[in-house]
Amino acid sequence: MAAARRVAPVFLFAKTNKTVGKTDEMLDEKLEPIFADVLRRNPGEDEFHQAAREVLDSLGAVIAKHPHYAESALIERICEPERQIIFRVPWVDDKGQVQINRGFR
Repeated sequence: MAAARRVAPVFLFAKTNKTVGKTDEMLDEKLEPIFADVLRRNPGEDEFHQAAREVLDSLGAVIAKHPHYAESALIERICEPERQIIFRVPWVDDKGQVQINRGFR
């Protein structure tokens, strides 16, 4: 029986521990309640909070120039995932035990 090839996992996110939403820059005042809602509706999803904050940061100037985007709930719509795919990720640890994790897309 061939030995299983071990592949180290690659993480494409930065772990943000209790610092989500706390940056030196303030969001546009119209975007603050939207981000607060993202935090409330998605507890424990630090990577999603970070991604949403970065998108909202970049949209601040757009909202300042085109306030009707905020008024038509366009920003709220892009902050709500359309779908989420959850799948199992079986792997073998260093002790040879099979472990099962969840993957998300």
